Amino acid sequence: MKNKKCIDLYTTEGETLKGQPWCVYPRPQMRRDSFFCLNGEWSFSNNDGKTETITVPYPPESLLSRIHRDMGKAPRLVYKKEFQLPENFVNDRVLLHFGAVDQLAEIFLNGVKIGSHRGGYEAFYFDITENLQEKNELCVVVTNEKDTCTLPYGKQREKRGGMWYTSVTGIWQTVWIESVPKQYIRSLDIYTDESGVTVTAHGVDKGTVTVNTEQGDIKAELLNGSARVEIEEPHMWSPEDPYLYNFTVTTDTDTINSYFALRTLSIRNVNG
Repeated sequence: MKNKKCIDLYTTEGETLKGQPWCVYPRPQMRRDSFFCLNGEWSFSNNDGKTETITVPYPPESLLSRIHRDMGKAPRLVYKKEFQLPENFVNDRVLLHFGAVDQLAEIFLNGVKIGSHRGGYEAFYFDITENLQEKNELCVVVTNEKDTCTLPYGKQREKRGGMWYTSVTGIWQTVWIESVPKQYIRSLDIYTDESGVTVTAHGVDKGTVTVNTEQGDIKAELLNGSARVEIEEPHMWSPEDPYLYNFTVTTDTDTINSYFALRTLSIRNVNG
């Protein structure tokens, strides 16, 4: 049996890729005006000590990363990026976000460790305000524990085939920075039913929720961080008509834009 050879396949977008990739706001259901993207060229090295240039957020095993090779059984990846924030970008606090890093990440800013994270599938962030300088160097050290099976790793496998796909290591989602006030909305919980929405804004107590509807805007005040908005003529979501309601949460210091849909599912007898 002849050995199978893999060929490099680009999408149309991949063939024309240039500049800073995925430079779009990465958290669509909790959007602020503040956004500074760190995707693009980073310095990169593995256990062999060779320093190369990698394109973040593509993992080093991928074609678009420009590394495009397996990282071995016990990789220790070192990413470095120099950056300078735009003038007037900094508000009160500055947050550094990672969409996902597989699997164990240690984060250093200007030589100081600011935190670590375990798990390759969830977003995380750190407050880097106290460690910022005019010119900054960000260093991310990534190791992998797939062989221990202590953390989820999906269908990754060293030898792909069948239901298994190529192993992925390191940064594989957008890295970005935002600036926030001292008291800011940390997260949103959005619960909907057939007649309206309940919004809970964590990190604040008072504010206003404004929902844009076809009949006009509806406002409700936050009480202990939560507000209920009733919609008299709800426009229900469906695959044929995927209607979304846009809304804004506004406090004395912060503003968040988001969206929701109204849809219900039920199980019942129909004609027996």
